[in-house]
Amino acid sequence: MSLLEQSLRGELVRILLVNDQHTEQLFLDYHLQQVDGLSYELTWCRTVGKALRAIGNNNFDIIITEYLFASDTDNDFLSEAKSLTPSSQIIVISAEMDSSLGASLIKAGTTDYLVKGEISDFSLERSLRYALQLRKAYLQLSYHDHYDALTGLVNRTLFTDRLSHAIQRAERSRQKVVLLVVNLDNFTNINNLYSREAGDVVIKTAADRLQSCVRRSDSLARNGGDEFAVVLEGVTAESDVLRMVHQILDEMAKPYSIPGDQIHMACSIGISFYPSAGMNAESLLKAANLAMSQAKTERGCSYCFYNRELSVKASSQLAMEAEFRRALRRNEFRLLFQPRVDITNGEIVGMEGLIRWQHPSRGLLSPDEFIPLAEETGLIVTMGYWVIHQACLALKLLQEQGSQVHIAVNLSFRQFQDKKLKETVAHIIKKTQVDARYLEFELTETAVMANEEETRRCMDSLSKLGVHFSLDDFGTGYSSFAHIQGLPITSLKVDKSFVQNAVSKKGDAVIVKAIINLAHNLGMEVIAEGVENFEQVVLLRDYKCDQVQGYFYNKAISFDNICNSLVQQKESSARKKREQEQLVAG
Repeated sequence: MSLLEQSLRGELVRILLVNDQHTEQLFLDYHLQQVDGLSYELTWCRTVGKALRAIGNNNFDIIITEYLFASDTDNDFLSEAKSLTPSSQIIVISAEMDSSLGASLIKAGTTDYLVKGEISDFSLERSLRYALQLRKAYLQLSYHDHYDALTGLVNRTLFTDRLSHAIQRAERSRQKVVLLVVNLDNFTNINNLYSREAGDVVIKTAADRLQSCVRRSDSLARNGGDEFAVVLEGVTAESDVLRMVHQILDEMAKPYSIPGDQIHMACSIGISFYPSAGMNAESLLKAANLAMSQAKTERGCSYCFYNRELSVKASSQLAMEAEFRRALRRNEFRLLFQPRVDITNGEIVGMEGLIRWQHPSRGLLSPDEFIPLAEETGLIVTMGYWVIHQACLALKLLQEQGSQVHIAVNLSFRQFQDKKLKETVAHIIKKTQVDARYLEFELTETAVMANEEETRRCMDSLSKLGVHFSLDDFGTGYSSFAHIQGLPITSLKVDKSFVQNAVSKKGDAVIVKAIINLAHNLGMEVIAEGVENFEQVVLLRDYKCDQVQGYFYNKAISFDNICNSLVQQKESSARKKREQEQLVAG
C-alpha cells in the first residue's frame, strides 16, 4: 500500500482545478490517474468567480490553481478560498519559480507550489500527500477553536471571519449579504426547570432544524448559548429571505422531545442587510441583534428587520441605563402600596409594595418602563434590596401605630438566585427592627420551579427569619399543586387574566374556583389580583376567596394615603363597635 493510500485509507479526494485552459485540466487528470492508490474527483472551473461559488457549495480537500489567477486578483482568490474552506489545502502551479515567489505564496496561504515544466507523477504524489497530511492535522487542531463541540456548527470566531469575507465579495460584486440571528426564547427556563442535559438536547435539535432550512452555500453558526446565526449570499429579493425565515419559524415551532417530556420553544429572528445596516461584520451583527431583541417583544415565534429606528431605540436604552444607575444613587425611586382587602368585610389586611421611578424630566414611570432594563443589567438585585428595605421601614411605622397588616414585595428571579439573599434580608430586618412575620415575599412560578431542592432550602432559611411567602400569578407558568405542596407558601395569588374573564367565561370561572378550593385544602389563603368591578367581587366571594386586590378598591397609593386609610378604617371599626355595644346595652 502506498503512503498516499495510507493517508487516505481509501477515501475519495475532492480536487478543484482553477485554470482557463482545458488542456491543463486534461494534463492534470492524466497525472492524477498515474498516482498509485489515489481515488479522486476532479472539478474544473475556468474563472475565479465560478471557483469561489464551487468552493462555497462543496467541500474540497485540495485546490490547485495557476499562479496567474492569484497574481491578477492580488492574492484575493487565495484569501477568499481559505476563508470559505480553511481546511482545504491550496497548491499553486507556476511556469517559473524562485525562492522569493515561493515564500510569498506560502505567506499568502498556499500549502505547496509546483513548476509547470517539472511536474512528474512523483512530484505530484509528494505534493498531494503533504497537502492531505496538513489538512488532517488542521482538522484535528482547529476543530475546538473553530467549531462548537455540542452541535458541530462553526463557532462565532470562524463565523465572523466568514461574514467579513462575504461582505468583501458583496462589495466587489455590488450584491447584498443577509444576516439572520436566531435566538431561542426563554431557553434558561429549560435548564432551570428540567436539566442542562435537556437544554443540550434542545440546542442540538434546534441546530439540526436550522441546518435543514439553509442552503449548502449559506454559513450557519452557533454564536454561543441559545443563539445561532446564518449568512445568506446571492439573495436578490426580500421575498427570498422571508421564505427562509418562515421556514425556520415553522421548524422551530415544532415540539422538542426531551427525556420524559415534550416542550415547545418560541424563537426570535433578527435580520440585517449589507450594506444598508452596516459596512462590516461587527456593525451587521449589532444590527441583527437589535432586530432580534425587538422581535422578542412579540409573543411566539417572530422576526424583525433592522431599521434605523432600532438603533435610535438602542441608544435611548443605553442613556436610560445610565439614568437608572444615577436614580439609584439619587434616591429617585418611590414605593407605592396597593391595598389587599378582606373580601368578607372590606377591610385592609395587607398591601403590595410597588416600585415607581420619579424621573426628573419624564415624571412618574411605571415598572414596565424600567424593570426589563433592570433585569437585563442585573441592577434588579440592588433595586430589589432597596424595595425590601423601604417595605420594612413602612412596616415598622405601621406596627408602631398599632396596625397589624402584611406588606408583600416581589422577589425577582435573579434576586432569588443571589447567594447573599438570606444574609442581606436578615441584616435589613435587624436594622429596621421589624416584626418579620408581617413581611411577605411574592415569588413567580419560574423562581419557585427553577431548582426545587435549592428553592426549598432558600425558602426554609428565610422562613426561619419569620418571612412569609406567596406565589404570584399562579396558573400562568409551569408549577402545579404537587410541586408547591412541600414549600413554605402561605398564600396563592390568582393571576388577573383569570379573574378579569371569570364573570364572562365559564372556563376561567371553573379554573378560579378550582384553584381556590385546592389551595384551601392545602391550608393556603387565596388572593385574587386585578379585581376591577363589583361582579368579580361577588363571584370571588361566592367562591370563598380570602382577599382581593385591584382598582375596584384602590390603585397603588402613597404610604401617607395608606396610613390615612388605615386610620379611617380603625376609627370606623371603633365606631361600629361602640354602636353595637350601645345596641346591646339598650
